[in-house]
Amino acid sequence: DFCLSRGLGDVYKRQVNNLIGIKATGEYAIVVQLNGLFKTLLTLFAGVFTPVIMTYYARKEFKNLKYFVILSIKLMIIGLVFPLAIFVGLSDVIIDFWLGEKFTYLYPIVSLSLLYFVITIPSIPLFSVNIAFNKVKIPALVVIFLGVLNIVSIYLILTQTSLHLLGIIIVKFLIESSFVTFIPVSYTHLRAHE
Repeated sequence: DFCLSRGLGDVYKRQVNNLIGIKATGEYAIVVQLNGLFKTLLTLFAGVFTPVIMTYYARKEFKNLKYFVILSIKLMIIGLVFPLAIFVGLSDVIIDFWLGEKFTYLYPIVSLSLLYFVITIPSIPLFSVNIAFNKVKIPALVVIFLGVLNIVSIYLILTQTSLHLLGIIIVKFLIESSFVTFIPVSYTHLRAHE
């Protein structure tokens, strides 16, 4: 998910710039900055949990591995959902403080762009389980497929509708959140080793 969104960030900006103009590109860049902040926090949290997950797998301590994955999911929810709720709820105040009152009209788009984290936060520690069990082929193929689908969808939204930035955020929400549907595969690896 992180690689998908990071790799496509420049593609989105180019599509926005080429299809709806430089002003929209600047507005989109504001949205991306706050979104990137939470992606960085997710990566930081995942980096804390991943070595422990790998250690339990290497020692074949699958019961402890399952317990720790569940614990890490709970900790990520507790540690990130509260700041996320503050950013979503107070995005107009944050934008006003950060950029000034003339950009507060972007707060609905910023809030919507952060909402998909509610779906993805619990799944982040499970990516390490895929890596530990060496089950990365299918998720990698899904990332490639979703990346292409994302680019095509954004192009269609920008050229065939008047949704502009809102359309981009909706497409990103749907496609990036759909990647989470492949996460239960990780859990089946854990259950198979109980």
